[in-house]
Amino acid sequence: MENEKLITKTVEIIKQAGEIALRYYKNPFTGYDLKPDGSHVTIADKEIEIFIKSKLEEEFEGIVIGEEGNNNNLNLESEFIWAVDPIDGTHSYAMKLPGWCISIGLLKDKKPYFGLIYSPIFDELYYGGPDFGAFLNYSEINSCVFNREDLCKTDSICIDSKSMRNISIKFPGKLRSFGSTALHLVFAAKSSVLAAHCGKVKIWDILGAVSICYASGLCVKYIDGEDLFFDYDILNGKPLKKDIIACPSKAFKILSQCFKEKK
Repeated sequence: MENEKLITKTVEIIKQAGEIALRYYKNPFTGYDLKPDGSHVTIADKEIEIFIKSKLEEEFEGIVIGEEGNNNNLNLESEFIWAVDPIDGTHSYAMKLPGWCISIGLLKDKKPYFGLIYSPIFDELYYGGPDFGAFLNYSEINSCVFNREDLCKTDSICIDSKSMRNISIKFPGKLRSFGSTALHLVFAAKSSVLAAHCGKVKIWDILGAVSICYASGLCVKYIDGEDLFFDYDILNGKPLKKDIIACPSKAFKILSQCFKEKK
């Protein structure tokens, strides 16, 4: 897979998907439905996923896993596996809040290889991967350097609202929740926050952003320190078994001690 084509074509695809998303977003009567798991879905989710999936299949090899589509009978042994979240943060999107984005991620041999996160509201495009570097609107980004022994009140982390209800948190700084797991992760990648804590999410929620996090210098691990690995359960759409943290490597140990599941 040619790197130059990979960047050029996927940027073109995600920008076009952003135009679709904005068209529905600006309609004051855009509604939503509830899926069986209680999460939200809109017409835009479905249309954007169909659009991205068709374009990826037209331009690239590999299979495409999507949040809203039928992922049955896919060849999970494929060298390249795409994961698409047409709108990460659908509740924010449906409520006309800005905390949503479009996410495209690519696994190569089961490892995060390349990802794109696009926020049409702010026209912010994040992209990159371990072999590419990490970029925001074509300028390179890096995660913050952490050389301290302790956390402080000026530190900030992003964490989703569901996690805040399900875990006990002892963190001296500020907690931020913007409505999108993918945005939380790239905010850490560009040093806007120290770290991002993510609950038991699914592959399409994080793959695009995880690739960018790795490229920016962050570690992304399960909260118990185990390396993140996309096994067949996760590829089949099951949620992660444990929460994850994306942060500078030297901050991981102290940050992981800040979160405990409620009994």
